[in-house]
Amino acid sequence: MIPQQHEIISTAFPWRWAGMLYLVLFLAAFAFPDGLVDWLDDRNAGGWLSIPLTAAKGIDIASKTLGVKAVAVELRRRFSSVIGERDI
Repeated sequence: MIPQQHEIISTAFPWRWAGMLYLVLFLAAFAFPDGLVDWLDDRNAGGWLSIPLTAAKGIDIASKTLGVKAVAVELRRRFSSVIGERDI
């Protein structure tokens, strides 16, 4: 029996969503690395998160180097002015 086109798409569909999810998470971590570093640092009391924390600090350095961090800071500033918050 020849597989139908919808059968092939349906088996690849969850993998495509998983890949997109990880891509979005990576882009968010790259654009807003300070929040990720702070969050991991707060929860690293037992030292279990030292590898992800080291990776997040590396992403923070890369984000600063490439200038992505400055764009994210500007986006946060504009968003906070839209919603009416101050001192961010």
